Amino acid sequence: MFGFGKGGTGRKQGRGRHHKRCRGGRIAHALHMDLSQAEIGKKYLILFNPDIKTMEMGIYRGNLITVHKNEEGNPNIVVGVGETRYIIPCELAQRILIK
Repeated sequence: MFGFGKGGTGRKQGRGRHHKRCRGGRIAHALHMDLSQAEIGKKYLILFNPDIKTMEMGIYRGNLITVHKNEEGNPNIVVGVGETRYIIPCELAQRILIK
């Protein structure tokens, strides 16, 4: 009726506009990013952290963190968990996924 062809419902079949397929067949949300891309002064939800040491400091899945310092050219990022601040190397921050 509206140019979608015969027998169709008019809706595209798929995952929706905010999803994309990642390597290995997993589906990831388009709004996910790593900690090294975070903006100063914003709060983020931790989605994945492969490092045990930072998990023990409170940077674990489901926890909120605040980015206090993330300057280009600086090898570290300063994040806050509650009232405590931690310095995280950028190499590690690239492996921590946030939303």
